[in-house]
Amino acid sequence: AQTGSIKLLGLLNVNQLLSVMDVAYPRISDSSIEGNNLVVTASGKNDDVALGDAGGYIGNGKAVMVKNSDVTNVKEVKAPYHAGGYIGIMRSGSAAEAGDATGDLLNSVLGKILGLKELASVLQAASSKITNCKVAGTADGLTVTADSGFENAEGYAGGFVGEMQSGHVDNSANAVDSGKGTAVENLLKVEGLRYAGGFGGLVKAGAVAEIGAKSSILTKLVDLTGLLSLVNAFVPVISNASVNSVEKGFTVTVTGTLEKDSTNDADAGSAGGFIGCGTGVQISNSDVNKLQHTGVSEPKNLQQEDGSSYYGNDSAYAVNGYRYAGGYIGKAAMGSTAAIGGASVLDHVLSTTGLLSALTVVASIIDSSDVYGATGGFNVLATDGDGVTGKAGGYAGELLGVQIQNSNSYNFAHIIGRESAGGYVGTMEPGSAADVVKGLNVLGGLIKADNLLGVLQSFVPVIKNSETTCVPCGGAVRAQAESDDSIYRGLAGGYAG
Repeated sequence: AQTGSIKLLGLLNVNQLLSVMDVAYPRISDSSIEGNNLVVTASGKNDDVALGDAGGYIGNGKAVMVKNSDVTNVKEVKAPYHAGGYIGIMRSGSAAEAGDATGDLLNSVLGKILGLKELASVLQAASSKITNCKVAGTADGLTVTADSGFENAEGYAGGFVGEMQSGHVDNSANAVDSGKGTAVENLLKVEGLRYAGGFGGLVKAGAVAEIGAKSSILTKLVDLTGLLSLVNAFVPVISNASVNSVEKGFTVTVTGTLEKDSTNDADAGSAGGFIGCGTGVQISNSDVNKLQHTGVSEPKNLQQEDGSSYYGNDSAYAVNGYRYAGGYIGKAAMGSTAAIGGASVLDHVLSTTGLLSALTVVASIIDSSDVYGATGGFNVLATDGDGVTGKAGGYAGELLGVQIQNSNSYNFAHIIGRESAGGYVGTMEPGSAADVVKGLNVLGGLIKADNLLGVLQSFVPVIKNSETTCVPCGGAVRAQAESDDSIYRGLAGGYAG
């Protein structure tokens, strides 16, 4: 949506600016869609692998604010780039992208705003928010597919959103009897070329610095507390957004292969019952109910060395990825402070006491969010074609510096990986300081003896009050691959690989 050629550059009042932003960016409320075996397809154009977004309600949403608007009786959503049961891609807006004249207006006013409270209001207005909105599939189930068939393509698929770059989703209003709210109902299948999840394929933080692309307002901030309050607006927050399946459960599959992956994306190949890959994401009260029971061909002796039948065509899995696969999330990691706030901004405001606060903002947090398997148990597979890559877990394939509490995995049958496999998590490691604070020149000078322990603890993954259970007859956890001088493989454990 654009405002056309308006010339209002004299407006300097924040309230006036917010009114203009309401026109520049979509605001939708109380506008539900009832389909009749609804099928939504985006075909792309001229074989461009970066075109083609489809959603049951919105294809491409930038700085959208939607509330009390459902889409029901959806049969299929299909696109080559982003496909989501409700929205294909969800991201924050940029002042420069609000329309030529409007963009000039926003940047002009942004440059004259000095108050943090005023700036927070403007930035919040540019962040996407979806409240009390859900997608419901047909009685036979909803299928979401993002796969162009091209080797150099990406392909993000999610039962609710294909890719989420910051923003808030909160469906607490549709919770019943003090239960958890729902974002997806009657889900049958999600398939994405590189990312796939029951709720979202890829969920990551957006960039504050992009909002006022031509203004220097962010570099004027000298107060860390104020900056962090602004940055929080661009951390993806998901609350009460449970994913419910058809009666037999649903499946999540990454359809691409590592051998044909030319994207140079180290996180591609991530599949999860809720999210394929999440960085700097905060999730609460959002269950996965439930993952489908599929047939797995077991070795005659579960203890024998040859487990090739697990990886063959006779075995099928509820969650399948070529790098990471988890019953709830394929990979969860800390976000990057540089990506969220802009390295030049953070270099300017960070201090010894503020470093821990900055790290807290980008930590991934999951709270009170369970995954359930159908009768017979669910199966998870993480493997590539050459048999050396793949981390699998009943809850998560890989956790890097993530905080999880009161979040359980129930009723797994088989957790199969290559590098690692665990009943709860395949690989659990501290986050990388170099990745998290990429581009920051001040890090070395900020870490002193008195705060070293606190800084290190910020990177350590923590799991509290969270269990994993298998089927009554016993589950199988296996990681089969040979280690070499640089990489450990074949690590398996009942809880963690």
